[in-house]
Amino acid sequence: MSIQREIVRGTAWMVTARWGVRGLGFVSTIILARLLIPADFGLVALATMLTGLIGVFSELGLVYWLIRETDPERAHFDTAWTLQTLVNGSLAIVIIASAPFIKDWFDKPELGPVMQCLALVLVLQGTANPGIAWFRKNMDFYRDSLTIVVPKVVAFLVTISAAVLLRSYWALVVGILTFNATYLVVSYAMHPFRPRFDLSRVGQMWAFSFWSLTHAIFEYLSDQIDTLIIGRFKPTREVGLYNVAHDVAASPLVELSQPLSRVLLPAYVKIMDDPAELSRVFAKVFSGVALVAFSVGTGVYLIAHDAVAVVLGAQWLECAPLMQILAPASAMFALAFPIYALLTALGRPKVSAYLTLIQVVLLIAGMLPAAAFYGLAQVAEVRLAVMVIVLTMVVATFARITRMSVATILSSLWRPALAAAAMAVSVHLVQGAAADAAALLRLLLAVGTGAGVFVATLLVAWLASGTPRTIEADLVGVARKALRRG
Repeated sequence: MSIQREIVRGTAWMVTARWGVRGLGFVSTIILARLLIPADFGLVALATMLTGLIGVFSELGLVYWLIRETDPERAHFDTAWTLQTLVNGSLAIVIIASAPFIKDWFDKPELGPVMQCLALVLVLQGTANPGIAWFRKNMDFYRDSLTIVVPKVVAFLVTISAAVLLRSYWALVVGILTFNATYLVVSYAMHPFRPRFDLSRVGQMWAFSFWSLTHAIFEYLSDQIDTLIIGRFKPTREVGLYNVAHDVAASPLVELSQPLSRVLLPAYVKIMDDPAELSRVFAKVFSGVALVAFSVGTGVYLIAHDAVAVVLGAQWLECAPLMQILAPASAMFALAFPIYALLTALGRPKVSAYLTLIQVVLLIAGMLPAAAFYGLAQVAEVRLAVMVIVLTMVVATFARITRMSVATILSSLWRPALAAAAMAVSVHLVQGAAADAAALLRLLLAVGTGAGVFVATLLVAWLASGTPRTIEADLVGVARKALRRG
């Protein structure tokens, strides 16, 4: 099987799994939004961000090292498990000890106990079985996807049950702990490897781990700095509104990016010695991500108001304008994802770390005054502006390292951009014509019209380009096979 087919097959497994899980998560969010209040979501989001801010120092990149290594030994897996267990356990103690001081600084008494409970997450994550890294290394994405699906299903059932019984933010805490406990059990149930205490390969793994850790710290800050800054200046209700808006706006693209990253690293590693094939694979992956980023980012922007009114309810209406800003920002993030994955495969995590550091500095510089003197919309606008700047820098840096021209890298963007523009025009016309209709009907009309116009415009643009061998060609091939079978 060619590497491109393996990527498509692996991505299909992972995306199917993630979207199945996300479907559960979406249902969960709808139910929880009716049972809990924005302040509940805000408190847990702030506690999760703060524990994660300490826990991010456990992101040593050891799994990525094991995947990149051509022939890892048992001692490498044992060292990875031992390091992770020791680091995570130490950080959990730090969280428990610092929680009382953090709650006082934020002037939120409920924050301390929640953080102390969430410290257990690090212990559960650190002791998971490293043997499941073989699933990704061998591109066995069916079993890899099960390690995601099973814990999510269990956590979904437990979280909803807890919300019905408790009607408080503790239901969300119970759900988070349930997911991580189930993941721990599944990791040992699905792979026979049993780790032993061993630190004999620390020196060999540390150089890569240091820069992976540095990149992970900056990446976490870039993703969560909004919550930290808003939590410092605003009440928990506003933290909850912003986080739900960000979650709904970003989720479709995150659910593409995360499974794709699990597939791309082992796939890139397999073809590192064939630059021509590596370039072809990257071009097709990037065009596929662009297609989803433009369609979803634009689509969420267009339907935000009606979607919030229909799905989440009146108490969340303030999320809609935030979603309209955060959806395009998430699209920018998604476009950078396959580039970061290739940089990791090339052994250049240092470059990724520097680029992410720049992103963090720009976000802090813009968000602090936005949150202190203005409102949530201005914080979201800062994120959008920074993502545009950073994506430009990422593409330029990547072009210099790989010696690809910027024009070549961006050549696959114009067709989905044109399709997104046509979709926007058509949806605005439909929404104007149905202005007096019920929100649900207007939402359905907008989604149907937007999807149809996007696909039609994309197909026409692809045909006008001479039917190049891009992601559109693969999608047309899949459609033809489906029609023949039908």
